[in-house]
Amino acid sequence: MIRQLPFAAIAVAIFAILLTACHSPKSNDISSNSNQSTMDSTAAKIGHNKQLVRLWLEEGWNKNRNEEVVAQVFSKDWVTTSAALENQPTGTEGAMYWVHEFRKVFGDVHFTITHLVADENYVTARFEATGKNIGTFLGIPPTNKQFKYSGMVIHQVTNGLISKTWTEFDLFGLKAQLEAK
Repeated sequence: MIRQLPFAAIAVAIFAILLTACHSPKSNDISSNSNQSTMDSTAAKIGHNKQLVRLWLEEGWNKNRNEEVVAQVFSKDWVTTSAALENQPTGTEGAMYWVHEFRKVFGDVHFTITHLVADENYVTARFEATGKNIGTFLGIPPTNKQFKYSGMVIHQVTNGLISKTWTEFDLFGLKAQLEAK
């Protein structure tokens, strides 16, 4: 003869099985912890990459401390895709060459970061730059005019330092400002 269990006893047994299943260690708990660790590591790397760009623009350029921070930001084999300067060296020497040549043409330069997007390997910054034209630029003699232009820069980050840079900016708008009567 089959004995029937009361409904309450069945409900308690099912609840106990579910409770035990929910609180017992599972193999994917370890995987979950590993995933969290990877996500934390990725977030830290992205944060570091963004900080490199902030350091370069806000401390280096805006506070004219490029020589102090260049080695903290750029790799010894850094390159740029910009063709603006002929015979530009690579590495930290190349970064400082760019700074010196830029400052000969544009004084009182200030960069404001408007957007900063990063992943583990790249940082993209959109910026607005202001300053004063104090040197010859694209055949235009110094105008002493104030200017404002926008641009974007993409930095590749390798081993915690910027290793390659791509720069695009509103060259047409800048030139028009300098040529305006």
